[in-house]
Amino acid sequence: MALITSDRARFPNDPWQLVETVHLPGNAGTLETLFSLGNGHLGIRGAHWAAADAELPGSFINGFHETWDIKHAENAYGFARTGQRILYIPDANNFTVIVDGESLSLDESTVLDYRRSVDFATGVYECRITWQCRSGATVTTTERRAVGYESRGALGISLELATDRDVSADVTSSVINRQDQPVEDHSAHDPRRAGRHAGRVLLPVRLDGGDGSLRLSWETAESKQRIGLAVDHWTNAGVQPFDTQVHEDDSSVRYVLAVGADEPFVLEKSVSYAVGQASADLADDAEAGIKPLADIFAESAAHYRDYWTTSDIVLAGQTELQQGVRWNLFQLAQATACADVAGIPAKGSAAQATTGTTSGTRRCT
Repeated sequence: MALITSDRARFPNDPWQLVETVHLPGNAGTLETLFSLGNGHLGIRGAHWAAADAELPGSFINGFHETWDIKHAENAYGFARTGQRILYIPDANNFTVIVDGESLSLDESTVLDYRRSVDFATGVYECRITWQCRSGATVTTTERRAVGYESRGALGISLELATDRDVSADVTSSVINRQDQPVEDHSAHDPRRAGRHAGRVLLPVRLDGGDGSLRLSWETAESKQRIGLAVDHWTNAGVQPFDTQVHEDDSSVRYVLAVGADEPFVLEKSVSYAVGQASADLADDAEAGIKPLADIFAESAAHYRDYWTTSDIVLAGQTELQQGVRWNLFQLAQATACADVAGIPAKGSAAQATTGTTSGTRRCT
């Protein structure tokens, strides 16, 4: 938390939230970890929704891993023969927003106002950005995320686009298989980072989609674990998707529409993951776990309301310490709530584990 306490203008001291009020280049990977969400089973890094603004985006499921043969210079009794690596699961937290022909990104577009936060009291991540578009329009995007607790494989994401004048909007919601795509990772030589597999890891089992819905599943090449994914989209505008594309590495649902100042465009994305082994089709299992967005956010709020009733620690008169203590308690809740018999996930499902293990602890620093 040293990054946070060293710049209170950028990260104001709020006892119940971690807040960032100014976007600056650098430290993106660290902030993606600090703003991550999880429930002990499913973890989502706190990356921005636009690919250009994310450093190490990704999603993880506790214990979902691939195996690999460990090579030794010499053989000896007791040497480990099989290694394990936690995998990136297909990531649903991706959007592309184009307004009047301009693709919005923090690096390339003009930002008038910026605020993102993670609320310890409700478990909700929110990022609100006001953009000055080259067309002259002032546009505000608000993304909100939460993970489920009664339904531990559920993820809810909403994206709202509001404008001060009529604009043409082109919004694409994507599911990206990051495990099998090249990733520009500046920490690739960090010994704490997991290695990469030489061949393809996630082999497609089912790739279906249409009318704003996606039903996808994969199997790992060596460990033979399977993961299923179901995604449903809803819009307040009642507009039908312009296009739905399905691919083993990049599936998407695209909306093209006019947005006026009188009513913002709201896109809701309900996501459900299911994992297992030797199951015929986990996409069907994931579909059974789909919940309305409002229910996922309500589950998160209810879980933390109960959690803080018995787990809060109040430090009277110590405002600097109070935020840090609650953030650490929040991380403990995120790492353990739905871990079940799998145990505490490696790095709290907020990042890939160090090569060779599927166990570990969440670092609360």
